[in-house]
Amino acid sequence: MKIIWLTNPKPEQINNLKNHEFNLIMVCSGFLCCWSDESEFCITPRHILFIPPGFPFKIQIDRRYYNKMVLISINMTLWYHPHYRLHGTAFAATLYSRLSVFKLKRTEFIYLSYLIRTLDFKLNTTTSETEFETGIIDFLLWKELQSISESKNTTSFTSSRKISVVAAFYHALTFSFKSEHAVQFYAARLCVTSDYLNKSVKELSGQTVRQHINGLLIQEAKWLLEDHRKNITEIAYELGFTSLAIFSKFFKKHTGCSPETYRNNMFKNGGYE
Repeated sequence: MKIIWLTNPKPEQINNLKNHEFNLIMVCSGFLCCWSDESEFCITPRHILFIPPGFPFKIQIDRRYYNKMVLISINMTLWYHPHYRLHGTAFAATLYSRLSVFKLKRTEFIYLSYLIRTLDFKLNTTTSETEFETGIIDFLLWKELQSISESKNTTSFTSSRKISVVAAFYHALTFSFKSEHAVQFYAARLCVTSDYLNKSVKELSGQTVRQHINGLLIQEAKWLLEDHRKNITEIAYELGFTSLAIFSKFFKKHTGCSPETYRNNMFKNGGYE
């Protein structure tokens, strides 16, 4: 996750956001307009804009005002980390297929601003913690954003079929990646061809369907290996592999070391990766 505070930003600082990231813009002061396809809406202070990966949009900033906003970018390859899923801090699946603007209450705005500033301070001053280990502030920020994303006080614009398919893929992947490793499964689930799904996901996220599946499996495997109570054979079966040998070969191919070596090195170093 990245947090960037912008004062009187140039339009290109916002319009050139990365396609594979989930971006949120909270306006603290000023006035800006946003276009998406043929829709147009204005954003004023105490509004927060949710921009899903790959969603086409353009923002124009009114320079007659003092414009201050905060940009939060979430890398989609990290979004499904077990830390977030464990605590239930995930956005609703529908949020991936639309561009949404939420009007914050004054108390919500003050509280969210405080959490963002505090987490930003921690991320910029702490070197020993990873972005998944920033403590209670991280947890509270995600819970607040999740609560806002479920609010009915929103203006939304639906997306193209391609973005809707990718959004549905992300949702299906969250619940099925342990048991279903085949691209064909997700294509059939979404009633599209494997080629169409792969091209759509690649275009909007920068990664193929296979890379998303493998990335989640490796991410989950590392997390499970950090729990010494589980033996590696149990982990292999939990992740949908039919044998320890197949799991070990897969893990080494993507990390450069065997599961046993990864676990031993982690405990030898006395901490998480």
